[in-house]
Amino acid sequence: MPLTNVSLVAQVSWALSRTNPPFGNSTEGPDTEFFSLNGISTTTFNQLAANQYTITSSSTTNIDLTSLTNLLYESFSFGHVLSIMVLPTGDQVTLAPGASNGLVWFFGSSSQSITIPAGGCFVFSLPPSATGQVVNSTHKILSLTASGAGTSTVTVVILGSTT
Repeated sequence: MPLTNVSLVAQVSWALSRTNPPFGNSTEGPDTEFFSLNGISTTTFNQLAANQYTITSSSTTNIDLTSLTNLLYESFSFGHVLSIMVLPTGDQVTLAPGASNGLVWFFGSSSQSITIPAGGCFVFSLPPSATGQVVNSTHKILSLTASGAGTSTVTVVILGSTT
């Protein structure tokens, strides 16, 4: 069953203020920066993988983007990926292209990675008008490594297309 509805919103709002004796306070804001996938075509981006992984200290779990199961227990393969969200709890986790058939995507090179602290969040998305990052037999693996001293429970949500 294809994806029928999806939304990704990221927003940061702020205001700054400073006392300026003997004058009144100086204030800047409120201001907001906002990103949204509004207008995304669920005909084009028709699948979503949402999984939770438990990874013991110094262990690695590979996510093969060509061999997934959605929340309706349907098997599928991404042909392109647009967005990812990673939410670790318990301990920090490192996200990287796989050692073999790694998907470089936003990393820049196969040797780069990002460490997300427990309780933190990592979100990346191409714009809704993009075609997405190609996934194929040689560019398909993302690796999660529990890089802290404890066990990590990691929720990963990936949006993409089967074509």
